[in-house]
Amino acid sequence: MRQIRKALRTLLYHLLVFLKTPLCWQANLLPKHFFLTQVCTISLDRIRLYSTSDPAPPKHSARFCFKSLEEKKMHPITSIFSEMTDDTPRSCVHNTLRDLFIHGKDFRATSQYKRMINGLSEGISLYKCQSEDDIDVYFQHLTQAYNSIKADGYKSQQELGKPSKDEIRIHITENGSLCLGSKGNHRLRMAEFLDIKQVPCNVYGVNINWILSLSRQTKLPPHQALLNWMKGQTPQDFKSSSKDI
Repeated sequence: MRQIRKALRTLLYHLLVFLKTPLCWQANLLPKHFFLTQVCTISLDRIRLYSTSDPAPPKHSARFCFKSLEEKKMHPITSIFSEMTDDTPRSCVHNTLRDLFIHGKDFRATSQYKRMINGLSEGISLYKCQSEDDIDVYFQHLTQAYNSIKADGYKSQQELGKPSKDEIRIHITENGSLCLGSKGNHRLRMAEFLDIKQVPCNVYGVNINWILSLSRQTKLPPHQALLNWMKGQTPQDFKSSSKDI
């Protein structure tokens, strides 16, 4: 049934494009699955926002565009070299990575570990961890990922043998700013700490006014305008790198 809905939405979108209907109609039906496996390379210093309420469409929604109203919960990202003081999951991750890789603390002393352990006691499995052993393995993998980036540079999910849809997710705001989405919170912080200049990303949502403006400027339908924009972000000679610390 899900595949049928996806096919129907795709067909309807292309029909609207073929009939040259108003761009706002096309944008409102722009299917997000067009972009799930499309990867572009973004300069790390351009991803300067995060959202306390992810503006991405719900997991099983086909909606790709969001309205400016949803940008009210976007805030500037704190540098990994500064502590976050609010009580949010992203702050917890941010400060845990600082404790692990700047201060050299044992993972069991971090706020994220304590949050995950407390979750188990309340019947909540965070990061798919069902037991304390799972949490230990989770932090082992986190450390391995950090050491891998430090030694070999930042690799794409495809290079690591994983699905391209698991890259860092970003959203594009009305003024073209980039906001961190629901995947890549740890990786983005590690990349900054290791002085990575560019990272592969998925565009997981766009402000509808931004995509309409892009379509008008390029005289292309929304999907093609965005795909061309994504290609333009990726230099042909891109190579991820990190400095020794």
